[in-house]
Amino acid sequence: MLHGPRVSVIPAQEAEEGGEVVVECRAESEPPPTSVLWSLAGRPDFHQSGRFLSLANVTHREAGLYTCTVVNMVEPSGQEARRREGNATVKVEVRHAPGPAFIEPVQPVGIEGKSVELRCGASPPGFPAPQYQWWRAGRPQEILGRGASLILRPVRAASAGSYHCQPFNSLGRGSPVAVELAVVQEPRIVTGLPTQVVRRAGTQGLNLTCVGKGRPAPTPTWYRDGQPLAGREGRYYRVEGRDIEGQGGLTVSSTLMFAGQGRTEGGLRHQDSGEFTCQFDNSVGRAQSAVALKVEHAP
Repeated sequence: MLHGPRVSVIPAQEAEEGGEVVVECRAESEPPPTSVLWSLAGRPDFHQSGRFLSLANVTHREAGLYTCTVVNMVEPSGQEARRREGNATVKVEVRHAPGPAFIEPVQPVGIEGKSVELRCGASPPGFPAPQYQWWRAGRPQEILGRGASLILRPVRAASAGSYHCQPFNSLGRGSPVAVELAVVQEPRIVTGLPTQVVRRAGTQGLNLTCVGKGRPAPTPTWYRDGQPLAGREGRYYRVEGRDIEGQGGLTVSSTLMFAGQGRTEGGLRHQDSGEFTCQFDNSVGRAQSAVALKVEHAP
């Protein structure tokens, strides 16, 4: 009875690097096959004809999925010949040591108080699948982890530094690699503004000071009723600040002074009443502190 090819191969084949791979493609068809062709997934340039897949001096680059495709021509009585095709796939694995390691991300950044994940791999990956060792610079005897991922939870300021990873399997070790972990810190208020300040009109020398901390150094901005004071500085207000190096972050002090050329009579005006906000921003986030200023004045 006429039928197309019924094709079968073994599901998997292993070989040592430098060894030989031979896989038979078994096919049943009527009439017999007109062609038997082997192909390799991802390698359109690879073709091999014949019943047997034969690879000599194999390397890890030749590992992959090999498909045997069998074709015959079926010609029922009184009908045109029809092309029939069948195929089957074998996974070829080549045992080899892992190659040089790599870590992702290449420039990791951790946020203090949160978690960060470092992922290690090897190229080529190695077979059998490799294990991994993680350690910090200068402390190779203290193994931090043995998986492909290293999760630091929570991240501390002291977590910053160089982390190393090395892959290995039963056939050898890949070259280790290191990345430098930077630790950043969301801004936070160290010394905030009071909830409310009440002063009489004409009061001289009122200053509002707030202190923030973060890494990288946060930038202070002052607001009045939600609007930045930048356009009014010099005429009614002055802002002075200073940076103070602090362990685990950088401390910034900012002072808003109610002074300027526009205050012809000096001191507070009744127009100064409102909500004043000190805001600290960096690449990680922001923090705010606000005060309600009430200026008492005659009707």
